[in-house]
Amino acid sequence: MYHDVRSDQTNKGGAEKIGSNKQIERDRDVRSRQVTLEDQITVEERFQTEVGKQAEVNVIHTSVNRNRSHLAVIHTSMNVEIKWRSKFQRKLQPERVLDCNQTIRRSLLGRDGTRRSLLGRTAVP
Repeated sequence: MYHDVRSDQTNKGGAEKIGSNKQIERDRDVRSRQVTLEDQITVEERFQTEVGKQAEVNVIHTSVNRNRSHLAVIHTSMNVEIKWRSKFQRKLQPERVLDCNQTIRRSLLGRDGTRRSLLGRTAVP
């Protein structure tokens, strides 16, 4: 059962303060339970249909960050996309996505400018 935050504000009779570790821990528990395995499977399926047509897809990272489940996908063309779905429809700032794409792309480029595979061997440019 989700804890009513308003009862914490009085701090009488040993009630928890707002932002106390117990409450944060409990909120995290509730959030992690909200995203089920079923949700993740549907997200991955949607990926296979959307991205799978264009390129072979390697899912390198799946994680649940609060209420947002997102997958970072590296295409064979070395384009990086982060797609996510949120219950609260949070908007991810486009500049943050760009930054992330640039850093990953930069890390995939070798010193001589040829593309590097994820294993560290230099691939054909």
